[in-house]
Amino acid sequence: GLSAEQFREALKRHHLKASSMLFGYEMFRDSLDRVIAYAHALGVSLVGCAWIPHEKEFTKGDASKAAALFNKVGETLQAKGFHFIYHPHGYEFAPQPDGATLFDYLAANMKPGIADFELDVFWAYHAGADPALLLRRYPGRFVALHLKQMKAGQPTGIYTGNAPDESSVALGNGVIDISTLLQVAMQTGVSRYYIEDESPAALSQLKSSLVYLNALMKRK
Repeated sequence: GLSAEQFREALKRHHLKASSMLFGYEMFRDSLDRVIAYAHALGVSLVGCAWIPHEKEFTKGDASKAAALFNKVGETLQAKGFHFIYHPHGYEFAPQPDGATLFDYLAANMKPGIADFELDVFWAYHAGADPALLLRRYPGRFVALHLKQMKAGQPTGIYTGNAPDESSVALGNGVIDISTLLQVAMQTGVSRYYIEDESPAALSQLKSSLVYLNALMKRK
């Protein structure tokens, strides 16, 4: 219920600063001026979208329309001092008849430096993709990372972009090799790292995640 200005002041009171924002696809398509106003008010540098509207299956037509829109808004945003990013949610990694994925199509058709990506390691892994391999395959294209860990025993190879909230666990407790992933991310141009935890126990898990990350930093 806060305006962007009120939220920025709330962050400031707690010695925090926003560095990125995610907006709905429709806002980029229909009201880019509002996106820019919010981003200016909050003082972010990265402005992104986290879902491409589609029917039951995500199609090449959906990807083509999105790539064209992202390139267009990315150029406008860059002129205003922002960097556009798209956050895949897993359905983009479904294999196509030629063996590639529609994420590969997006990466090939979105302009580097104009329209890039934020990798959510949970959703990539949930879809059966290897997050570290994606970073190596597309160096420089992923400028931000959502560090979100998956509970052991969860099914993968699923392209819905949906999973139970309880499948999100503290960073040191799941199946994704966060330590290796961070090393690869630092080598391939990732500049922003965000812990994301959607579990009902997120507050306690975040403390564990911070302890885990601090221990990793001390080892290095």
